Amino acid sequence: MKQALGIYCWSMTSPQPRIFQNAVLRSLPGDSIERLRLKPVKLEADRRIAGPEDSMWWLYFIEAGSVALSVPLKDGSAIDTGVLGSRSMVGATALLGTSESLQQATVRSPGHAFVCSIEHGIEEFARAGEFHDLALACLHAQLMQSSQIAACNRCHDVEQRLCRWMLHCGHESSSGHIQVTQENLAEALGVRRTTVTLSMHLLRSEGLIDYSRGNIQLLDQARLEARACECYEALRKLSGAGKLSSCYSAHKIGPQAVPALGYSIHSLPPNGGHRETQWRSQHHFQR
Repeated sequence: MKQALGIYCWSMTSPQPRIFQNAVLRSLPGDSIERLRLKPVKLEADRRIAGPEDSMWWLYFIEAGSVALSVPLKDGSAIDTGVLGSRSMVGATALLGTSESLQQATVRSPGHAFVCSIEHGIEEFARAGEFHDLALACLHAQLMQSSQIAACNRCHDVEQRLCRWMLHCGHESSSGHIQVTQENLAEALGVRRTTVTLSMHLLRSEGLIDYSRGNIQLLDQARLEARACECYEALRKLSGAGKLSSCYSAHKIGPQAVPALGYSIHSLPPNGGHRETQWRSQHHFQR
């Protein structure tokens, strides 16, 4: 099995269609889904799927898991500016004509996603239909998320930000389990590892979380929310009942079934333009 930027393709052959978990795909009509020519991929933890100045080849519609957006610095560190999960898409800035990634995108919680080529995404965006409006709503939410996190990093203490980060990541991945090392978490928050270790030890001693070897389990959601700053609630509203939900209601589109797909093993081209290999598919859409 070939690897490109740490992304492995996974086969999905099912006799029965299932409903998309990604909010954008779930809200699109069947003809839009067909034109996007979706391909399923597996997302592995800590794998980079895009970096600054990398050419952008794919749009990602996360079904399970989460991807952190960050700004890398010259010393090798990277500060998180957002977390995206099944309520959005990764790479939406390319739809506005940006040929290179503006931020680094790294898989934070493992899972799987559907991807479509930037070319097919731009073609569908240019139709100025449902996909166009939903993509703009995603971009708006991402911009607002980055602004909120910038304010949070400036104004709130480490424990508040740590609780906000864990809750937000869990919300975006729809899971109470987060796979991240303390070193990466400290880097995401822009603080020392020892500071994160002390804060996590305190939260665990009070029964709010548990952790071991890069795995964090959120045990008490309500008490974590009480310890987090106001920014978590603002971020939750952005990714939940914000602009995206307004667009869904406006279009009044029902849940869409996942097409029954049969794929041979292939790899997505790494940044640099290598062609994808061994791609065959059969699409059977449920109307």
